[in-house]
Amino acid sequence: MVSDEDRKTSGFSRRKHILICDDDQIYIKKFIKNHSNHYDIEFISDPSELQHKLGNLNYKPDLILLDLFYKKDDAVDSVVHEVDSKLDQIERDYRALRPKVDETYEPRGLFMLADLHKYNLQIPVAVTTQRGIMLLKDDEMKELEQNKGHWLLRKRDLTPQMEKMRLDSIIRQSYADYRLGEFEAIVRYLKYALIVSWIVLVSIIGCMGANIASLGLDKIVVATILSGLLAGIVPWLANIWFFGLSKSKV
Repeated sequence: MVSDEDRKTSGFSRRKHILICDDDQIYIKKFIKNHSNHYDIEFISDPSELQHKLGNLNYKPDLILLDLFYKKDDAVDSVVHEVDSKLDQIERDYRALRPKVDETYEPRGLFMLADLHKYNLQIPVAVTTQRGIMLLKDDEMKELEQNKGHWLLRKRDLTPQMEKMRLDSIIRQSYADYRLGEFEAIVRYLKYALIVSWIVLVSIIGCMGANIASLGLDKIVVATILSGLLAGIVPWLANIWFFGLSKSKV
């Protein structure tokens, strides 16, 4: 287990922790098989255990994955089986329809997203779709992520209030990311400036030491003065340096 203190100081040098709450055992096994080399994964099946599980962990997960739909406690098994069968059939129909979709439609929104991303406009871009998220192929989903695209589900029964909430969330998160990126750039330039400043300061201190020594002061006095100067400068430089490193890894 990793303590919160380790998490605060180690940045991306440690493995990330994911907690899954899902009652689909097949999905959980597949997820662990696909990602256990990169993440430490724990899972629970019962949603009512989630708070208890979080309370017993001696670390804070980096990500919690929640299954969206669960069977109701009073659901009739025969109805559950009927619904699951029809949902599985819908999924099969979508897969069968995919070749026809490729013949008649193309994800031109992804092409426009890629073009906009090249210009680094720092303007959030969301792809709107009614059913397209289900039809995107793996490489197309990858392209959406790499070009920092958001998505807005265009449901027929989506209320204006809900749509506005999603729009505001996209705008708010995007500009927070841009501000963080600007901060990291400033820290990066500051670190370079500190290196130059350090070289200049060492040169100045060396000259001061030579001048002080020429006054005939005892070597111990000279060493004490120089040590005092370095003791004040080095922690200040190190604090800014490591502060910048930790921020850039968040």
